[in-house]
Amino acid sequence: MSHARYPAAMEAMRARFVEGATGRGETHEAAARVFDAISNFVGYGFCRSHAAEFGKTIYATAWLKAHYPAHYLAAFLSAQPAGFFLPHVVLEEARQLGIPVLPPDVNRGEDRFTVERVGSAGAERWAIRVGLRQVAQVGEELAEAILWERRQGGDGGDGGADDDSGGASGEWPFASLADLCARLRPAGLDRRAAAALVLAGACDSLPPRMTRRQRLWQLHEVWQYYASPARGVGRSGKRRRAPRAGRETGVDLPPMPQQLALAWEPTAEIASAPPLPAFSRAEAAALDYQLLGMSPRPHPMRLLRHDLRRRGVRAIADLAALPEGRGVRVAGWAISAQRPPTAKGMGFVVLEDETGCLPVAVPPRLAEQLHRVIREARVIGVAGRVERVRWYRSLLATELRAVG
Repeated sequence: MSHARYPAAMEAMRARFVEGATGRGETHEAAARVFDAISNFVGYGFCRSHAAEFGKTIYATAWLKAHYPAHYLAAFLSAQPAGFFLPHVVLEEARQLGIPVLPPDVNRGEDRFTVERVGSAGAERWAIRVGLRQVAQVGEELAEAILWERRQGGDGGDGGADDDSGGASGEWPFASLADLCARLRPAGLDRRAAAALVLAGACDSLPPRMTRRQRLWQLHEVWQYYASPARGVGRSGKRRRAPRAGRETGVDLPPMPQQLALAWEPTAEIASAPPLPAFSRAEAAALDYQLLGMSPRPHPMRLLRHDLRRRGVRAIADLAALPEGRGVRVAGWAISAQRPPTAKGMGFVVLEDETGCLPVAVPPRLAEQLHRVIREARVIGVAGRVERVRWYRSLLATELRAVG
């Protein structure tokens, strides 16, 4: 029973087992019942040491999640790919636990997911900051170069004796988008990566404050000067050597032109940025998933909730108050879908909306549609009957359809 076997192989063992058992005085019926019981172990069982190790791991991770949920989930997200669910599902779990989720930030973020304190004095709590590596087009080397430049590159590598911009923290934050481009262009920052940082919100904290559309316009203006990778300048305006992924390349950098140097000042007006509107919530969420594979914003299903309620579609949290057998319609993202070979044709899908997750059992007559519907749309609608076992609720599907 130590590994999976095909049914034919198990049947071949049945006769030997029953024969051996009856030869030791057991009845044929008792031997057959025992064989049926232990043969089920083939598809699901673990040896004792394997099960013990799983139990130890589950206990330790459950303790960490209970006592340090933000730290645990940030570490888990940084260890991806890992586990059964995609990162955006783990991030939604953090939101369900009341943990704020912050976007990547060139001046505050790290390369991986980290935690930081947010809120006013007396009401502080831990939040999860999305790592810079998570931004499409950035990658490991550029993320490390951003951190290197922010921490050590601002003073030209001489310890900062004549530059007070770093302050007591020892960091030289990026003062503007032009400053960012100047300092990171020699480290491998190209226009696509810069645009990805802007659109993912990693440059939102750079002065002066502006919408991401304005920041993208500003990037176009700034990049005209940085067409050559040999151009750039440090915070103090001195010639310096540019790092590349934490190392120096030996490239001498010329001073920035006066018209662009003005943009470095936090209070400077960016005349070249017209009053472009901010992205809508739907546009911003779409960009988040395109560039980060997740969104620091509230779940996108929240944007559809008004229309869904008007059409009689319930939120998943509503099912907690419904009796068993009640017919209901729900909609959400399919965060997992399976058709185990041992389930006699049944399919299983887990739906997620902004209020929680719901396991759905899909009968064989509908299971053939399951993966087709999931391929057709990000959001799927399910009609079915509520099933309850104590506090646990699920849905037995009677209808599947693509929503959008």
